Amino acid sequence: KGRGGAAHPAQALAMEREVPSAIAPAAPLRAAQGGAPWKPADAMLLCRELQSRFGEEWSLALLRALRKLQAPDRVLDLNGFQMALRSLGVTGPAASPALLRGVLREAGASPGAEDVVSAIHGALKPARAEALRALFRDLAGGSDTIPVPALRRRCNVLEHPAVKAGSASAEDALRSLTRPWLGREAVSEADFLAAHVAVSALHPGDDRGFARRCRALWRSEGAPSAAPRAPQGPPAAQVARVDQARRQVLQEGVRWSARARALLERLRKVMRGGHRSSGVP
Repeated sequence: KGRGGAAHPAQALAMEREVPSAIAPAAPLRAAQGGAPWKPADAMLLCRELQSRFGEEWSLALLRALRKLQAPDRVLDLNGFQMALRSLGVTGPAASPALLRGVLREAGASPGAEDVVSAIHGALKPARAEALRALFRDLAGGSDTIPVPALRRRCNVLEHPAVKAGSASAEDALRSLTRPWLGREAVSEADFLAAHVAVSALHPGDDRGFARRCRALWRSEGAPSAAPRAPQGPPAAQVARVDQARRQVLQEGVRWSARARALLERLRKVMRGGHRSSGVP
């Protein structure tokens, strides 16, 4: 001990190491923004390994492999997860049992194939999250929530990227998309965003394409809601051409009017001369 009864730095370090990990604050498993899963280090390692093998299509390749090996109740366990990765050629540290258990915990209770893909994908990018918020506002029509039956009726599941790619049937895609809403009467904005993490993972294209895909999925026509534009007039060049044409018409009218007056005056003169020669007053 040092002066005043303080522990020596080396002793203090040893005491800290002896503190049980149970009393240390646990790191959060979920991020607040959009309800999207947080991406831990083990998920990042696995994601990099899959991307090195399949590029942007890693999520579709993984989804196909997982769907073949998930249990009949559509719940994925550690054994099925390992076999799916092995079929894709993913082995070594990126496919260790400890790492895969961490991914499965991140995917939630009784995870399915889409839940695992979402956990590896991580949170929505800001641009995609904002596109989904705009879509939610359009669908909600000013309300804070959307009734689940209304969403089910509106969903065009054939536009789901997993169905488009042939990785899932329409029935399975609809079940996976709406499973987080089971037992609920309505869906909040955060719930809506969280359900689209897997959709984002399965759509590796640009953010505008993702926004269009989601609007097609929920039968929302047009672009995202925006402030109405002020009415704009025609371009300046077009206005100038119209003004020039109008001036030409007026000038032609003036010329024709002058000619008409001259002809009329001549006609009057001729008529007066004819009257005098004939003696008509």
